[in-house]
Amino acid sequence: MSKVDNKLKFPVSYEMRVIMETVEDDNVNIDAIRAVLEELRIPHRNWGHRRSSEAKYTKKKKKVMVRNHETLKDLYAGLNKIPGVKHAI
Repeated sequence: MSKVDNKLKFPVSYEMRVIMETVEDDNVNIDAIRAVLEELRIPHRNWGHRRSSEAKYTKKKKKVMVRNHETLKDLYAGLNKIPGVKHAI
C-alpha cells in the first residue's frame, strides 16, 4: 500500500479524471467509463470534459464515491483497459 493510500479515509469522494484519445462520437468514451463505474457500483455524477488545444485528447471529469481501497484499485484497472485511455487519475 502506498503512502497516498494510507492517507485516504474511505469512503472517499473525489473528482476522477481520465485522459483519452478524442473520438468522433464522445458518447462511446463516456459509455465505456460509465460501464466500469456501474460494474463496480461506484456512485457518480456531474460529467465534464475538455479537449486539448489540438483536439487530440479529451479529459473526462466525474465526481465519484469510492468505498474502499480494493474498489479504488479495481476502478483504475478497469479504466486502463478501455481503448484510447492514456492516463487516469
